[in-house]
Amino acid sequence: MVIDKIWEWIKERGAIDNIPLKRVPYNHFNLGAWLGAVVVGSFALLAITGLLLLFYYDTGNPSLTNQKLLEEKPYFNLILTLHLYSAHAMLLSAAIHMLRNFYLKIYGKPRELLWILGVITGFMALQTAFFGYSLVGDTTAFEAVQIGKGLVSSSLGDWLGKTLGALAFGVEGIEFKRVLGLHIMMATLVGALFLAHFGLFEGLGPFLNRKEKKTNKEELAPWFPVNFLYMGALILGVWGIIALVNALSQAAGFVNRLIYPLPIFEGSSIAEQVRPMPPWFLLFAFKLFQLDFLYINIPGYTALPILVISMVLPPLVLMALPFIDRTKSQDPLKRYLATSIALYFITILATLTVWGAATLGYTSKAMATSIFLAPALVVFLGLKVLSSNGEKSLSHYSMFQLSAIIIISAFIPLIAAITTKASAADLAAEAMTALFGVAFATLLIYLAYWYSGRLRDTVEARSSPFGEKNIGTEVPSFFLYAGVASTLIIAIAAALLGYSGISAIEIVKPTNLEPPPQLDPLNNPAGIAALTATIFLGMYSLLYTIYRAYVIDKTPYQGGIKESLPHIPTIISLLIAIMLIF
Repeated sequence: MVIDKIWEWIKERGAIDNIPLKRVPYNHFNLGAWLGAVVVGSFALLAITGLLLLFYYDTGNPSLTNQKLLEEKPYFNLILTLHLYSAHAMLLSAAIHMLRNFYLKIYGKPRELLWILGVITGFMALQTAFFGYSLVGDTTAFEAVQIGKGLVSSSLGDWLGKTLGALAFGVEGIEFKRVLGLHIMMATLVGALFLAHFGLFEGLGPFLNRKEKKTNKEELAPWFPVNFLYMGALILGVWGIIALVNALSQAAGFVNRLIYPLPIFEGSSIAEQVRPMPPWFLLFAFKLFQLDFLYINIPGYTALPILVISMVLPPLVLMALPFIDRTKSQDPLKRYLATSIALYFITILATLTVWGAATLGYTSKAMATSIFLAPALVVFLGLKVLSSNGEKSLSHYSMFQLSAIIIISAFIPLIAAITTKASAADLAAEAMTALFGVAFATLLIYLAYWYSGRLRDTVEARSSPFGEKNIGTEVPSFFLYAGVASTLIIAIAAALLGYSGISAIEIVKPTNLEPPPQLDPLNNPAGIAALTATIFLGMYSLLYTIYRAYVIDKTPYQGGIKESLPHIPTIISLLIAIMLIF
Protein backbone atom coordinates (compact mmCIF):
# COMPACT_ATOMS: atom_id res chain seq x y z
CA MET A 1 0.00 0.00 0.00
CA VAL A 2 1.05 3.59 -0.61
CA ILE A 3 0.68 4.45 3.09
CA ASP A 4 3.00 1.60 4.07
CA LYS A 5 5.62 2.75 1.56
CA ILE A 6 5.41 6.35 2.85
CA TRP A 7 5.74 5.09 6.41
CA GLU A 8 8.78 2.96 5.57
CA TRP A 9 10.36 5.95 3.77
CA ILE A 10 9.83 8.18 6.85
CA LYS A 11 11.28 5.54 9.21
CA GLU A 12 14.34 5.02 7.02
CA ARG A 13 15.11 8.69 6.29
CA GLY A 14 14.34 9.81 9.83
CA ALA A 15 16.28 6.96 11.45
CA ILE A 16 13.29 6.58 13.73
CA ASP A 17 14.08 3.01 14.66
CA ASN A 18 17.48 4.15 15.94
CA ILE A 19 16.26 6.85 18.33
CA PRO A 20 18.22 6.23 21.58
CA LEU A 21 15.25 6.49 23.94
CA LYS A 22 14.21 3.77 26.34
CA ARG A 23 11.29 1.55 25.49
CA VAL A 24 8.47 1.19 28.03
CA PRO A 25 6.42 -1.92 28.92
CA TYR A 26 2.90 -1.82 27.51
CA ASN A 27 1.38 -2.04 31.00
CA HIS A 28 3.07 1.28 31.88
CA PHE A 29 0.82 3.28 29.58
CA ASN A 30 -1.39 4.76 32.28
CA LEU A 31 -1.67 8.17 33.89
CA GLY A 32 0.14 7.19 37.09
CA ALA A 33 3.28 6.07 35.31
CA TRP A 34 3.23 9.16 33.07
CA LEU A 35 2.74 11.88 35.66
CA GLY A 36 6.16 13.23 34.69
CA ALA A 37 4.78 13.93 31.22
CA VAL A 38 1.93 15.90 32.83
CA VAL A 39 4.54 18.07 34.56
CA VAL A 40 6.47 18.51 31.31
CA GLY A 41 3.27 19.33 29.40
CA SER A 42 2.33 22.01 31.93
CA PHE A 43 5.84 23.46 31.75
CA ALA A 44 5.73 23.48 27.93
CA LEU A 45 2.48 25.50 27.90
CA LEU A 46 3.95 27.73 30.60
CA ALA A 47 7.02 28.41 28.42
CA ILE A 48 4.98 29.07 25.26
CA THR A 49 2.58 31.51 26.93
CA GLY A 50 5.46 33.12 28.83
CA LEU A 51 7.30 33.89 25.58
CA LEU A 52 4.10 35.38 24.12
CA LEU A 53 3.59 37.55 27.22
CA LEU A 54 7.17 38.76 26.91
CA PHE A 55 6.25 40.58 23.68
CA TYR A 56 3.81 42.76 25.63
CA TYR A 57 5.56 43.17 28.97
CA ASP A 58 6.24 46.71 30.16
CA THR A 59 8.84 46.93 32.93
CA GLY A 60 7.91 50.56 33.57
CA ASN A 61 4.33 50.07 34.73
CA PRO A 62 3.19 46.45 34.28
CA SER A 63 0.01 46.94 36.30
CA LEU A 64 -1.34 49.72 34.08
CA THR A 65 -0.14 47.96 30.93
CA ASN A 66 -1.82 44.70 31.89
CA GLN A 67 -5.07 46.52 32.63
CA LYS A 68 -5.03 48.15 29.18
CA LEU A 69 -4.06 44.94 27.41
CA LEU A 70 -6.89 43.03 29.10
CA GLU A 71 -9.32 45.70 27.90
CA GLU A 72 -7.94 46.12 24.37
CA LYS A 73 -6.08 43.02 23.14
CA PRO A 74 -8.59 40.27 22.28
CA TYR A 75 -6.50 37.22 23.19
CA PHE A 76 -4.29 38.69 25.91
CA ASN A 77 -6.71 37.42 28.56
CA LEU A 78 -6.37 33.87 27.19
CA ILE A 79 -2.56 33.96 27.14
CA LEU A 80 -2.24 35.52 30.60
CA THR A 81 -4.69 33.17 32.32
CA LEU A 82 -3.30 30.08 30.57
CA HIS A 83 0.15 31.09 31.83
CA LEU A 84 -1.12 31.36 35.40
CA TYR A 85 -3.04 28.08 35.35
CA SER A 86 -0.12 26.28 33.69
CA ALA A 87 1.98 27.27 36.70
CA HIS A 88 -0.73 25.90 39.03
CA ALA A 89 -0.88 22.65 37.05
CA MET A 90 2.89 22.22 36.93
CA LEU A 91 3.36 22.66 40.68
CA LEU A 92 0.40 20.46 41.63
CA SER A 93 1.28 17.68 39.19
CA ALA A 94 4.91 17.79 40.33
CA ALA A 95 3.79 17.31 43.95
CA ILE A 96 1.54 14.37 42.98
CA HIS A 97 4.34 12.90 40.84
CA MET A 98 6.74 13.10 43.78
CA LEU A 99 4.21 11.51 46.16
CA ARG A 100 3.58 8.57 43.83
CA ASN A 101 7.31 8.03 43.36
CA PHE A 102 7.74 8.02 47.12
CA TYR A 103 5.08 5.35 47.60
CA LEU A 104 6.75 3.13 44.99
CA LYS A 105 10.25 3.91 46.31
CA ILE A 106 11.44 5.01 42.91
CA TYR A 107 14.28 6.85 44.66
CA GLY A 108 15.94 3.52 45.52
CA LYS A 109 19.30 2.45 44.13
CA PRO A 110 20.41 3.43 41.46
CA ARG A 111 17.88 6.31 41.16
CA GLU A 112 19.02 8.45 44.10
CA LEU A 113 20.43 11.17 41.84
CA LEU A 114 17.28 11.17 39.68
CA TRP A 115 15.16 11.81 42.81
CA ILE A 116 17.51 14.53 44.11
CA LEU A 117 17.50 16.26 40.72
CA GLY A 118 13.70 16.16 40.70
CA VAL A 119 13.52 17.73 44.18
CA ILE A 120 15.93 20.51 43.15
CA THR A 121 13.89 21.14 39.99
CA GLY A 122 10.67 21.40 42.00
CA PHE A 123 12.22 23.75 44.54
CA MET A 124 13.58 25.99 41.76
CA ALA A 125 10.16 25.96 40.10
CA LEU A 126 8.64 27.37 43.31
CA GLN A 127 11.11 30.27 43.34
CA THR A 128 10.56 30.89 39.61
CA ALA A 129 6.80 30.96 40.13
CA PHE A 130 7.20 33.47 42.98
CA PHE A 131 9.08 35.89 40.71
CA GLY A 132 6.51 35.25 37.98
CA TYR A 133 3.66 36.28 40.28
CA SER A 134 5.63 39.39 41.22
CA LEU A 135 5.85 40.43 37.56
CA VAL A 136 2.09 40.95 37.21
CA GLY A 137 2.29 44.11 39.29
CA ASP A 138 -1.10 43.64 40.98
CA THR A 139 -1.91 43.59 44.70
CA THR A 140 -0.87 39.94 45.03
CA ALA A 141 2.54 40.77 43.57
CA PHE A 142 3.21 43.66 45.94
CA GLU A 143 1.93 41.77 48.97
CA ALA A 144 4.00 38.69 48.11
CA VAL A 145 7.14 40.81 47.72
CA GLN A 146 6.57 42.62 51.01
CA ILE A 147 5.97 39.33 52.84
CA GLY A 148 9.04 37.80 51.23
CA LYS A 149 11.24 40.77 52.08
CA GLY A 150 9.95 40.78 55.66
CA LEU A 151 10.71 37.08 56.12
CA VAL A 152 14.24 37.38 54.70
CA SER A 153 15.17 40.58 56.53
CA SER A 154 13.89 39.27 59.89
CA SER A 155 15.69 35.96 59.38
CA LEU A 156 19.10 36.92 58.03
CA GLY A 157 19.73 40.23 59.75
CA ASP A 158 19.43 43.80 58.53
CA TRP A 159 22.49 43.79 56.29
CA LEU A 160 22.28 40.39 54.59
CA GLY A 161 18.48 40.25 54.53
CA LYS A 162 18.05 43.73 53.05
CA THR A 163 20.91 43.14 50.60
CA LEU A 164 19.26 39.98 49.25
CA GLY A 165 15.92 41.79 49.03
CA ALA A 166 17.54 44.67 47.14
CA LEU A 167 19.31 42.29 44.76
CA ALA A 168 16.04 40.53 43.98
CA PHE A 169 13.57 43.43 43.86
CA GLY A 170 15.52 46.69 44.07
CA VAL A 171 16.02 49.15 46.89
CA GLU A 172 12.64 50.90 46.73
CA GLY A 173 9.44 49.24 45.60
CA ILE A 174 9.81 46.65 42.84
CA GLU A 175 12.24 47.11 39.94
CA PHE A 176 10.38 45.01 37.40
CA LYS A 177 13.25 44.90 34.93
CA ARG A 178 15.38 43.17 37.57
CA VAL A 179 12.55 40.77 38.50
CA LEU A 180 11.92 39.96 34.83
CA GLY A 181 15.58 39.14 34.29
CA LEU A 182 15.65 36.87 37.34
CA HIS A 183 12.41 35.16 36.29
CA ILE A 184 13.75 34.41 32.79
CA MET A 185 17.09 33.14 34.12
CA MET A 186 15.41 30.92 36.70
CA ALA A 187 12.88 29.61 34.17
CA THR A 188 15.76 28.75 31.83
CA LEU A 189 17.48 26.94 34.69
CA VAL A 190 14.29 24.99 35.44
CA GLY A 191 14.10 24.03 31.76
CA ALA A 192 17.73 22.85 31.85
CA LEU A 193 17.02 20.84 35.01
CA PHE A 194 13.99 19.27 33.30
CA LEU A 195 16.22 18.20 30.40
CA ALA A 196 18.85 16.83 32.79
CA HIS A 197 16.14 14.96 34.72
CA PHE A 198 14.72 13.53 31.49
CA GLY A 199 18.19 12.56 30.22
CA LEU A 200 18.98 10.78 33.47
CA PHE A 201 15.61 9.00 33.36
CA GLU A 202 16.29 7.83 29.81
CA GLY A 203 19.73 6.61 30.88
CA LEU A 204 18.28 4.56 33.74
CA GLY A 205 15.15 3.48 31.89
CA PRO A 206 11.58 3.20 33.22
CA PHE A 207 11.10 1.97 36.75
CA LEU A 208 10.28 -1.74 36.85
CA ASN A 209 9.44 -3.69 39.97
CA ARG A 210 11.08 -7.07 40.52
CA LYS A 211 8.20 -9.03 38.98
CA GLU A 212 8.19 -6.89 35.85
CA LYS A 213 11.94 -7.30 35.43
CA LYS A 214 11.41 -11.05 35.28
CA THR A 215 8.24 -11.29 33.19
CA ASN A 216 7.82 -8.12 31.13
CA LYS A 217 11.31 -7.42 29.89
CA GLU A 218 10.43 -8.43 26.33
CA GLU A 219 7.03 -6.73 26.38
CA LEU A 220 8.41 -3.32 25.44
CA ALA A 221 6.67 -0.84 23.16
CA PRO A 222 8.70 0.89 20.41
CA TRP A 223 9.39 4.50 21.38
CA PHE A 224 8.10 5.68 18.02
CA PRO A 225 5.23 5.75 17.45
CA VAL A 226 3.79 4.30 20.71
CA ASN A 227 5.57 6.50 23.29
CA PHE A 228 5.39 9.47 20.94
CA LEU A 229 1.65 9.16 20.36
CA TYR A 230 0.81 8.54 24.02
CA MET A 231 2.98 11.39 25.30
CA GLY A 232 1.63 13.76 22.64
CA ALA A 233 -1.95 12.85 23.52
CA LEU A 234 -1.25 13.28 27.22
CA ILE A 235 0.36 16.71 26.80
CA LEU A 236 -2.50 17.96 24.61
CA GLY A 237 -4.96 16.58 27.16
CA VAL A 238 -3.17 18.49 29.92
CA TRP A 239 -3.35 21.69 27.88
CA GLY A 240 -7.05 21.11 27.29
CA ILE A 241 -7.82 20.54 30.98
CA ILE A 242 -5.86 23.68 31.92
CA ALA A 243 -7.81 25.74 29.37
CA LEU A 244 -11.12 24.18 30.48
CA VAL A 245 -10.52 24.95 34.17
CA ASN A 246 -9.55 28.46 33.10
CA ALA A 247 -12.83 28.84 31.20
CA LEU A 248 -14.91 27.61 34.13
CA SER A 249 -13.14 29.88 36.61
CA GLN A 250 -13.69 32.94 34.43
CA ALA A 251 -17.32 32.02 33.88
CA ALA A 252 -17.79 31.68 37.65
CA GLY A 253 -16.30 35.14 38.31
CA PHE A 254 -14.51 35.97 41.54
CA VAL A 255 -14.81 33.06 43.97
CA ASN A 256 -11.53 33.05 45.87
CA ARG A 257 -8.34 35.01 45.49
CA LEU A 258 -6.13 31.91 45.33
CA ILE A 259 -7.88 30.42 42.29
CA TYR A 260 -8.91 33.64 40.51
CA PRO A 261 -7.17 33.61 37.10
CA LEU A 262 -6.93 37.38 36.55
CA PRO A 263 -4.78 40.03 38.26
CA ILE A 264 -6.41 41.93 41.14
CA PHE A 265 -5.52 45.57 40.60
CA GLU A 266 -5.36 48.10 43.41
CA GLY A 267 -8.51 50.17 43.76
CA SER A 268 -10.76 47.55 42.16
CA SER A 269 -13.87 46.25 43.92
CA ILE A 270 -12.25 42.81 44.28
CA ALA A 271 -9.13 44.23 45.93
CA GLU A 272 -11.29 45.67 48.70
CA GLN A 273 -12.76 42.21 49.47
CA VAL A 274 -9.52 40.28 50.00
CA ARG A 275 -6.80 40.30 52.65
CA PRO A 276 -3.04 40.27 52.02
CA MET A 277 -1.53 36.87 51.20
CA PRO A 278 1.13 35.43 48.90
CA PRO A 279 0.50 32.86 46.12
CA TRP A 280 -1.02 29.57 47.33
CA PHE A 281 2.22 27.60 47.01
CA LEU A 282 3.92 29.81 49.61
CA LEU A 283 1.04 29.97 52.07
CA PHE A 284 2.67 27.35 54.30
CA ALA A 285 5.65 29.69 54.86
CA PHE A 286 3.28 32.64 55.30
CA LYS A 287 1.43 30.75 58.05
CA LEU A 288 4.63 29.77 59.85
CA PHE A 289 5.65 33.42 59.71
CA GLN A 290 2.55 34.25 61.79
CA LEU A 291 3.31 31.77 64.60
CA ASP A 292 5.22 34.04 66.94
CA PHE A 293 6.05 31.26 69.41
CA LEU A 294 8.50 29.93 66.78
CA TYR A 295 10.55 33.15 66.88
CA ILE A 296 13.88 33.42 68.70
CA ASN A 297 14.99 36.37 70.81
CA ILE A 298 17.94 37.48 68.68
CA PRO A 299 17.52 40.95 67.12
CA GLY A 300 17.60 40.78 63.32
CA TYR A 301 17.30 36.98 63.30
CA THR A 302 13.98 36.46 65.11
CA ALA A 303 12.38 34.60 62.17
CA LEU A 304 15.42 32.47 61.31
CA PRO A 305 13.78 29.20 62.54
CA ILE A 306 10.82 29.88 60.26
CA LEU A 307 13.06 30.45 57.24
CA VAL A 308 14.88 27.20 57.97
CA ILE A 309 11.66 25.21 58.55
CA SER A 310 9.88 26.57 55.46
CA MET A 311 12.62 27.03 52.86
CA VAL A 312 15.63 24.91 53.89
CA LEU A 313 14.21 21.88 55.69
CA PRO A 314 11.67 20.67 53.05
CA PRO A 315 14.12 20.15 50.17
CA LEU A 316 16.78 18.74 52.51
CA VAL A 317 14.37 16.18 54.02
CA LEU A 318 13.14 15.14 50.58
CA MET A 319 16.67 14.83 49.17
CA ALA A 320 17.76 12.80 52.19
CA LEU A 321 14.98 10.20 51.79
CA PRO A 322 17.03 7.81 49.59
CA PHE A 323 19.70 7.70 52.30
CA ILE A 324 17.28 7.51 55.25
CA ASP A 325 15.22 4.72 53.72
CA ARG A 326 17.72 1.87 53.25
CA THR A 327 15.19 -0.96 53.37
CA LYS A 328 15.11 -3.27 50.35
CA SER A 329 11.33 -3.49 50.21
CA GLN A 330 9.33 -1.18 47.96
CA ASP A 331 6.22 -1.70 50.09
CA PRO A 332 5.44 1.61 51.87
CA LEU A 333 3.99 -0.30 54.85
CA LYS A 334 7.27 -2.17 55.29
CA ARG A 335 9.16 1.15 55.30
CA TYR A 336 7.39 2.42 58.41
CA LEU A 337 9.91 5.03 59.56
CA ALA A 338 10.48 6.67 56.17
CA THR A 339 6.79 6.47 55.24
CA SER A 340 5.51 7.95 58.49
CA ILE A 341 8.05 10.82 58.49
CA ALA A 342 7.40 11.68 54.84
CA LEU A 343 3.59 11.48 55.07
CA TYR A 344 3.47 13.59 58.24
CA PHE A 345 5.78 16.12 56.61
CA ILE A 346 3.54 16.33 53.52
CA THR A 347 0.40 16.54 55.67
CA ILE A 348 1.78 19.47 57.66
CA LEU A 349 2.71 21.37 54.48
CA ALA A 350 -0.83 20.89 53.13
CA THR A 351 -2.42 21.79 56.48
CA LEU A 352 -0.32 24.94 56.83
CA THR A 353 -1.39 25.95 53.31
CA VAL A 354 -5.07 25.59 54.21
CA TRP A 355 -4.48 27.33 57.55
CA GLY A 356 -2.76 30.25 55.83
CA ALA A 357 -5.70 30.64 53.46
CA ALA A 358 -8.31 30.39 56.23
CA THR A 359 -6.91 32.63 58.96
CA LEU A 360 -4.63 35.58 59.58
CA GLY A 361 -2.68 34.85 62.77
CA TYR A 362 -3.73 32.19 65.26
CA THR A 363 -5.86 32.08 68.37
CA SER A 364 -3.71 30.20 70.90
CA LYS A 365 -0.81 27.82 71.37
CA ALA A 366 -3.33 25.14 72.35
CA MET A 367 -5.10 25.38 68.98
CA ALA A 368 -1.79 25.53 67.11
CA THR A 369 -0.55 22.45 68.97
CA SER A 370 -3.74 20.55 68.17
CA ILE A 371 -3.35 21.37 64.47
CA PHE A 372 0.14 19.83 64.48
CA LEU A 373 -0.72 16.96 66.83
CA ALA A 374 -3.98 15.62 65.34
CA PRO A 375 -2.57 14.47 61.96
CA ALA A 376 0.54 13.11 63.71
CA LEU A 377 -1.62 10.59 65.58
CA VAL A 378 -3.31 9.50 62.36
CA VAL A 379 -0.05 9.08 60.46
CA PHE A 380 2.15 7.43 63.08
CA LEU A 381 -0.49 5.31 64.84
CA GLY A 382 -2.59 4.60 61.75
CA LEU A 383 0.41 3.43 59.75
CA LYS A 384 1.47 1.26 62.68
CA VAL A 385 -1.88 -0.49 62.59
CA LEU A 386 -1.68 -0.99 58.83
CA SER A 387 1.95 -2.15 58.98
CA SER A 388 1.26 -4.70 61.72
CA ASN A 389 -1.60 -6.10 59.65
CA GLY A 390 0.90 -7.43 57.12
CA GLU A 391 -0.32 -8.69 53.75
CA LYS A 392 -3.68 -9.80 55.12
CA SER A 393 -6.88 -7.91 54.50
CA LEU A 394 -7.84 -5.49 57.25
CA SER A 395 -9.52 -7.31 60.12
CA HIS A 396 -12.52 -5.93 62.01
CA TYR A 397 -10.21 -5.21 64.94
CA SER A 398 -7.79 -3.26 62.73
CA MET A 399 -10.69 -1.27 61.28
CA PHE A 400 -11.87 -0.52 64.81
CA GLN A 401 -8.36 0.66 65.81
CA LEU A 402 -8.08 2.93 62.77
CA SER A 403 -11.53 4.40 63.34
CA ALA A 404 -10.72 5.07 67.02
CA ILE A 405 -7.44 6.80 66.11
CA ILE A 406 -9.16 9.04 63.54
CA ILE A 407 -12.05 9.94 65.87
CA ILE A 408 -9.73 10.76 68.80
CA SER A 409 -7.52 12.84 66.50
CA ALA A 410 -10.55 14.78 65.27
CA PHE A 411 -11.68 15.53 68.83
CA ILE A 412 -8.32 17.01 69.90
CA PRO A 413 -8.82 20.39 68.12
CA LEU A 414 -12.45 20.52 69.29
CA ILE A 415 -11.33 20.14 72.91
CA ALA A 416 -8.64 22.79 72.37
CA ALA A 417 -11.27 25.13 70.90
CA ILE A 418 -13.46 24.81 74.00
CA THR A 419 -10.58 25.93 76.25
CA THR A 420 -9.57 28.85 73.97
CA LYS A 421 -11.00 32.35 74.28
CA ALA A 422 -11.41 33.73 70.76
CA SER A 423 -14.10 34.66 68.28
CA ALA A 424 -16.34 31.89 67.01
CA ALA A 425 -15.21 32.55 63.41
CA ASP A 426 -11.50 32.15 64.25
CA LEU A 427 -12.06 29.02 66.31
CA ALA A 428 -14.23 27.50 63.58
CA ALA A 429 -11.59 28.23 60.92
CA GLU A 430 -8.83 26.64 63.01
CA ALA A 431 -10.95 23.63 63.96
CA MET A 432 -11.77 23.06 60.29
CA THR A 433 -8.06 23.35 59.47
CA ALA A 434 -7.24 20.64 62.01
CA LEU A 435 -10.02 18.43 60.67
CA PHE A 436 -8.61 18.93 57.17
CA GLY A 437 -5.23 17.75 58.49
CA VAL A 438 -6.85 14.62 59.93
CA ALA A 439 -8.72 13.91 56.67
CA PHE A 440 -5.63 14.52 54.54
CA ALA A 441 -3.49 12.27 56.76
CA THR A 442 -6.16 9.56 56.53
CA LEU A 443 -6.09 9.81 52.73
CA LEU A 444 -2.30 9.50 52.65
CA ILE A 445 -2.16 6.40 54.85
CA TYR A 446 -4.97 4.83 52.81
CA LEU A 447 -2.91 5.47 49.65
CA ALA A 448 0.07 3.77 51.36
CA TYR A 449 -2.17 0.75 52.03
CA TRP A 450 -3.46 0.82 48.42
CA TYR A 451 0.02 1.03 46.90
CA SER A 452 1.13 -1.78 49.19
CA GLY A 453 -1.59 -3.95 47.68
CA ARG A 454 -0.71 -2.86 44.16
CA LEU A 455 2.90 -3.91 44.64
CA ARG A 456 1.71 -7.37 45.70
CA ASP A 457 -0.41 -7.80 42.57
CA THR A 458 0.89 -10.02 39.81
CA VAL A 459 2.00 -8.44 36.57
CA GLU A 460 -0.61 -10.40 34.65
CA ALA A 461 -3.39 -8.70 36.63
CA ARG A 462 -2.06 -5.30 35.57
CA SER A 463 -0.97 -6.08 32.02
CA SER A 464 -3.74 -4.01 30.45
CA PRO A 465 -4.55 -0.46 31.55
CA PHE A 466 -8.24 -1.30 31.10
CA GLY A 467 -8.39 -4.51 33.14
CA GLU A 468 -9.34 -7.92 31.78
CA LYS A 469 -8.36 -8.52 28.15
CA ASN A 470 -10.96 -9.34 25.53
CA ILE A 471 -10.35 -11.73 22.68
CA GLY A 472 -9.53 -10.25 19.29
CA THR A 473 -6.79 -7.98 18.00
CA GLU A 474 -8.27 -6.51 14.81
CA VAL A 475 -8.83 -2.75 14.80
CA PRO A 476 -12.60 -2.26 15.27
CA SER A 477 -14.68 0.38 13.54
CA PHE A 478 -15.07 2.25 16.86
CA PHE A 479 -11.66 3.86 16.39
CA LEU A 480 -12.59 5.09 12.91
CA TYR A 481 -15.74 6.73 14.27
CA ALA A 482 -13.81 8.19 17.21
CA GLY A 483 -11.16 9.63 14.86
CA VAL A 484 -13.78 11.20 12.59
CA ALA A 485 -15.69 12.65 15.56
CA SER A 486 -12.49 14.11 17.05
CA THR A 487 -11.58 15.68 13.70
CA LEU A 488 -15.03 17.25 13.37
CA ILE A 489 -14.85 18.65 16.91
CA ILE A 490 -11.44 20.18 16.19
CA ALA A 491 -12.68 21.67 12.90
CA ILE A 492 -15.84 23.20 14.41
CA ALA A 493 -14.03 24.65 17.45
CA ALA A 494 -11.18 26.00 15.27
CA ALA A 495 -13.69 27.60 12.86
CA LEU A 496 -15.51 29.32 15.72
CA LEU A 497 -12.24 30.46 17.28
CA GLY A 498 -11.05 31.76 13.90
CA TYR A 499 -14.35 33.57 13.39
CA SER A 500 -13.89 35.23 16.78
CA GLY A 501 -10.59 36.63 15.51
CA ILE A 502 -12.35 38.77 12.91
CA SER A 503 -12.82 41.51 15.50
CA ALA A 504 -9.13 41.31 16.35
CA ILE A 505 -7.63 41.63 12.85
CA GLU A 506 -9.07 44.86 11.52
CA ILE A 507 -6.77 44.96 8.48
CA VAL A 508 -8.38 41.90 6.85
CA LYS A 509 -11.82 42.25 8.37
CA PRO A 510 -14.65 42.52 5.79
CA THR A 511 -16.72 45.63 6.34
CA ASN A 512 -19.98 43.68 6.46
CA LEU A 513 -18.80 40.95 8.83
CA GLU A 514 -18.87 41.26 12.59
CA PRO A 515 -18.74 38.36 15.08
CA PRO A 516 -21.58 38.16 17.61
CA PRO A 517 -20.84 39.32 21.18
CA GLN A 518 -20.66 35.68 22.32
CA LEU A 519 -17.61 35.19 20.08
CA ASP A 520 -15.93 38.47 20.94
CA PRO A 521 -12.75 37.61 22.92
CA LEU A 522 -13.05 40.82 24.94
CA ASN A 523 -16.72 40.27 25.71
CA ASN A 524 -16.61 36.52 26.38
CA PRO A 525 -13.09 35.38 27.40
CA ALA A 526 -14.54 32.30 29.12
CA GLY A 527 -16.12 31.12 25.87
CA ILE A 528 -12.87 31.65 23.95
CA ALA A 529 -10.97 29.67 26.61
CA ALA A 530 -13.55 26.87 26.32
CA LEU A 531 -13.11 26.76 22.53
CA THR A 532 -9.35 26.59 22.99
CA ALA A 533 -9.81 23.74 25.48
CA THR A 534 -12.04 21.91 22.98
CA ILE A 535 -9.39 22.16 20.25
CA PHE A 536 -6.67 20.83 22.56
CA LEU A 537 -8.88 18.02 23.87
CA GLY A 538 -10.06 17.16 20.37
CA MET A 539 -6.43 16.78 19.30
CA TYR A 540 -5.83 14.69 22.41
CA SER A 541 -8.74 12.40 21.49
CA LEU A 542 -7.47 12.04 17.94
CA LEU A 543 -3.92 11.12 18.98
CA TYR A 544 -5.19 8.80 21.70
CA THR A 545 -7.41 7.02 19.17
CA ILE A 546 -4.45 6.50 16.84
CA TYR A 547 -2.38 5.20 19.77
CA ARG A 548 -5.10 2.73 20.81
CA ALA A 549 -5.51 1.48 17.24
CA TYR A 550 -1.74 0.95 16.96
CA VAL A 551 -1.43 -1.09 20.19
CA ILE A 552 -4.65 -3.09 19.71
CA ASP A 553 -2.70 -6.36 19.67
CA LYS A 554 -1.08 -5.62 23.05
CA THR A 555 -4.00 -3.98 24.87
CA PRO A 556 -7.03 -5.40 22.99
CA TYR A 557 -10.34 -3.72 22.37
CA GLN A 558 -12.48 -3.42 25.51
CA GLY A 559 -15.83 -2.51 24.03
CA GLY A 560 -17.37 0.83 23.14
CA ILE A 561 -18.22 1.94 26.68
CA LYS A 562 -14.76 1.38 28.16
CA GLU A 563 -13.00 2.75 25.08
CA SER A 564 -15.17 5.88 25.25
CA LEU A 565 -14.10 6.79 28.81
CA PRO A 566 -10.84 8.60 27.84
CA HIS A 567 -12.86 10.79 25.44
CA ILE A 568 -15.28 12.08 28.07
CA PRO A 569 -13.23 15.27 28.81
CA THR A 570 -13.46 16.21 25.11
CA ILE A 571 -17.24 15.81 25.10
CA ILE A 572 -17.59 17.77 28.35
CA SER A 573 -15.40 20.56 26.95
CA LEU A 574 -17.51 20.76 23.79
CA LEU A 575 -20.74 20.99 25.82
CA ILE A 576 -19.27 23.69 28.08
CA ALA A 577 -18.06 25.67 25.06
CA ILE A 578 -21.53 25.48 23.51
CA MET A 579 -23.15 26.68 26.75
CA LEU A 580 -20.72 29.57 27.19
CA ILE A 581 -21.08 30.74 23.58
CA PHE A 582 -24.66 29.99 22.58
